[in-house]
Amino acid sequence: MKIVFLTDAYHLSENANGACARQIAIEMKNRGHDIHVICWRIPGEGASQQIDGISVHRIYSGFIYTGFARIRHIKNAKLAKIYFFLCLILRGISAIVHLPVFPVSSFLRANRYYRAIRKLHKKEKIDIIIANNAPIESVLGMVKAKKKYGIKSVMYTLDPLTNRPPPSRLSHKFAENQGHKWEKKIYRVIDLVLNLKSYSKHFEQKSYREYREKMRLIDIPLYVPGSIMVKSDYFDAGFVHMVYAGALTALRNPEYLCQMLQPQKKCILHFYTRGGYEKLLESYNKKTNGAIICHGYVGHDELQKIYHGADILVSIGNRESEFLPSKIFAYMATGKKIIHLYTGDADSSLPYLRQYPHALLIDERGDYAENIRRVGEFIVLPPSGDIDMEHLKDVFIMNTPEYTADLIFDFFQKEMKDGGM
Repeated sequence: MKIVFLTDAYHLSENANGACARQIAIEMKNRGHDIHVICWRIPGEGASQQIDGISVHRIYSGFIYTGFARIRHIKNAKLAKIYFFLCLILRGISAIVHLPVFPVSSFLRANRYYRAIRKLHKKEKIDIIIANNAPIESVLGMVKAKKKYGIKSVMYTLDPLTNRPPPSRLSHKFAENQGHKWEKKIYRVIDLVLNLKSYSKHFEQKSYREYREKMRLIDIPLYVPGSIMVKSDYFDAGFVHMVYAGALTALRNPEYLCQMLQPQKKCILHFYTRGGYEKLLESYNKKTNGAIICHGYVGHDELQKIYHGADILVSIGNRESEFLPSKIFAYMATGKKIIHLYTGDADSSLPYLRQYPHALLIDERGDYAENIRRVGEFIVLPPSGDIDMEHLKDVFIMNTPEYTADLIFDFFQKEMKDGGM
């Protein structure tokens, strides 16, 4: 079958959306299917290329996203800052213009997705389209193609259009109403909706009853165990190197982690991140004489090398959110020690990490001195025994790409047998 994935950033510049799409795409490719990915193009990337035996087609994402992506290539700090604020202003103007159709931010982008689908479909019939719901424009491009060509369509939902914190200056009620409005428009047309298990209660509401037959529960498909990672010489010897990778947001504040690491000796905490905490991390870099370092954003391949060089991987739970950080599955697949900080019992990462034998869970509400002691012990102690990676694969079966691929193929096979398609 010819299967097309729609996402935003992919491979070297990928985010959680792209990482999940990539693993499922690789799994389907390994089963003998012809896989294509339509994604955003950033400066320095080609319009099309082969990655992992998959055909990747990149489309122009718009001036604002391209502008933000160009900033990392500007060497002059003052010019980069001016460029950054210009992009912020333009994004704000765009948000105001598109407010009536929130969360849509560009119908032009949706049409670019559609045109790329149409071009592929004319060359050779597409059997299935799988679109990440973020950006929503990828789903709108898929909906248009579904109406025009009747292609089997799947919406892959990491974060729902509803039941999430609204952008600043927008009321929760407005964001919810807009999200529900777009969900109904999309659900009426497409064939299958994949929702994360962590949001299962949300989708049990009465408002989703008429679409429930189209819905299936999945989980983050990033548990792809290989051989346990052996420490490489990526970092300088003589220190314990701890790595945090991923965004830092209002839901994930790194200050408690930085405070706890200050008393630890011969430890270096590396942040590979972007967000609003660069100044805070810079201040802790000075306080700790360079023991806490913010490196900024790095691409997928470089991050794999960093994981190999790390002694301990670090995670921060989301405050009061059902959002599940995708990186914890990539962390567990390494077999390395993990420290996870959380602030509430509803932290969506806890049920998974409690089943991982090399994880230390630190409740920020607990005794501060005791938490420092536990972290200090965990840093110096070797992991308690080897991990049975195949056993963990059975435990986290829903987090494997195989599970999601099976679910998609089984759904359409059943629909065809029942005469529903």
